[in-house]
Amino acid sequence: MGAPKLQEKPSIEGVFHLQFESFRNFPQLSLKGLGQMNVLYGPNGSGKTNILEALSLLNGTRGFRRATLSDLCHQGEAPTLPWVIQTQVGPAENLQNLATGLSPDAWQTGQEKRIGRFEGQDVRPLSQLAYRVGIISLTPQEDDLFREGAGRRRRFFDRWVSTQDPTHQTRLNRYEQAMAERNKLLKQGIFNEGWLGGLEDIMATESLAIHHSRVQLAEQLNQAIMLLNPAFPQGQLSLLTNLSKLAEDCPAVMAEEKFRQLLRENRPLDAQSGGAQEGAHKLDLNVIFCPKNIPASQGSTGEQKALILSLTLAYALVLKGQFLGVPLLLLDEVVAHLDENRREALFKTLMDLEVQTWMTGTEKTFFKGLVRKAEFFYVRDGHVAHDKE
Repeated sequence: MGAPKLQEKPSIEGVFHLQFESFRNFPQLSLKGLGQMNVLYGPNGSGKTNILEALSLLNGTRGFRRATLSDLCHQGEAPTLPWVIQTQVGPAENLQNLATGLSPDAWQTGQEKRIGRFEGQDVRPLSQLAYRVGIISLTPQEDDLFREGAGRRRRFFDRWVSTQDPTHQTRLNRYEQAMAERNKLLKQGIFNEGWLGGLEDIMATESLAIHHSRVQLAEQLNQAIMLLNPAFPQGQLSLLTNLSKLAEDCPAVMAEEKFRQLLRENRPLDAQSGGAQEGAHKLDLNVIFCPKNIPASQGSTGEQKALILSLTLAYALVLKGQFLGVPLLLLDEVVAHLDENRREALFKTLMDLEVQTWMTGTEKTFFKGLVRKAEFFYVRDGHVAHDKE
């Protein structure tokens, strides 16, 4: 597979008018004058990350905080109102209207129902918004990614796969639902072949498709990270999964049958342990910190942060070349820990990527390399001012 190539596009794509109501600490907000690079700066707790969260909801997911729908509503002196986010996305010469939020009709009856609209038409299911907007986010919560358990890394990686291919999340949902039903039957001692066989058919089919998508992205990331500025450390990804041997040098149909057989053989063991021992849910993302040839988990805190940033930039490069919608890169508080040389390398890399980028920081001085190249917005106490100096 060749290295990812950037597509020729007429102009920078992105969000060019963002407004929302009753969201987090903002009763109302309207941002105009947006560009390829957008910097939100101001004191901690002012609402910078809330703006990034609003952007991360545009793809129909729960956003990078995965908050409940009601928690997103503004809590002020006035009665709580349903939140709504509206924007215009696309290249500047062909902007299209996109909106998502809580249904006002459902809210009035005490229900929480999220809706989406694109160019005035209802979007059903809401996951279809993922074909319009692709979110690449990096927040301080990812700083400990290599020190956490395998499940955390798997979910993080699957979010990337799902952004590249929205059908991946549908496969994951089908697989996890079938696995949960199978676990329940086995726990109850029900070994009905018709029921178990049907569920294992779903698990086998979806597992191999999930595995293929994961492997494909890992290969693309390994190639893309080689193209980055040398200021960013290189990493080598591999997937630790029990599906690799099944899928190795084997046609997809045969691999699925081998996995079905394995699930059948493992029924007694799975019934005893309370869950399937094999499948797409058994995956860990192994990353090597190439400058020292050590596992990322053994690197210093600074090395781990730099490596996660490298992987995020590599993923932005991959998505830029493949995603048919509008990709947005959201970087929350990532520059404060970088030295000046690496900051400059980051800013140059971001400009070269030509993906609309949003960054936050407490001090404007962190972004002095972007003066006259980025749009600056000062955020304080739920208010935003366009800093045009």
